[in-house]
Amino acid sequence: MTSLQNLLFDKLKSLAKLVVNNEIHVPSFSNETRTDLEAQVNDNIRFELIINRKGHRNKNIFSLVFLSPRYDNKIMTRLDYSGTSHKGVETPHVHIYDEKHDFGKNALPLSALSADDIKTYMDALDWFLNDNNVVHDNVKISENLT
Repeated sequence: MTSLQNLLFDKLKSLAKLVVNNEIHVPSFSNETRTDLEAQVNDNIRFELIINRKGHRNKNIFSLVFLSPRYDNKIMTRLDYSGTSHKGVETPHVHIYDEKHDFGKNALPLSALSADDIKTYMDALDWFLNDNNVVHDNVKISENLT
């Protein structure tokens, strides 16, 4: 990744983002949901939030993925709330897909990101939205429990 890509990553991450339909659905187990986002300053700059509960080995998976089609790697950040550890880093942890973090290969514990107060996966979702600069004060967040 060139330094230009690093600048793009930082710029995309710093943009305030809006939830397109003002609603985020948290899926039931064995499902995933996708939510469209757009930059507050330019609705042509799009993003996507994926909430995944489709674990193959572990059915109790909960992960969050933040994507941008403008970024070469597409995936920008991923939070694994549950699941297996990565190179000794227990869950919950975050993968950041930039050069500094080896394009997601190195997991970071949430404690390294000042996220010690996460006790539930809904706390993790709130932290993840804040970390990715998603404006969600008036967004309806619904959870499908079935």
